[in-house]
Amino acid sequence: IVHTDLNPTQIVPQGPALASWLSEHGRESLGGRPFGDGTPPGPPPETETVPPEHTPLLNPAA
Repeated sequence: IVHTDLNPTQIVPQGPALASWLSEHGRESLGGRPFGDGTPPGPPPETETVPPEHTPLLNPAA
């Protein structure tokens, strides 16, 4: 079900395809420091963490 005022054609994509999301990305070959002289962010708060059973990357049946 979609909101026809926002999406009058009611076309809903099936994607994105998640097959390659867990593959090696090779960013380390770019070198440099992505956060410059700053401190990288810490882990997300527990209240903002998605449980593994609700993550389609790790649980395709979700």
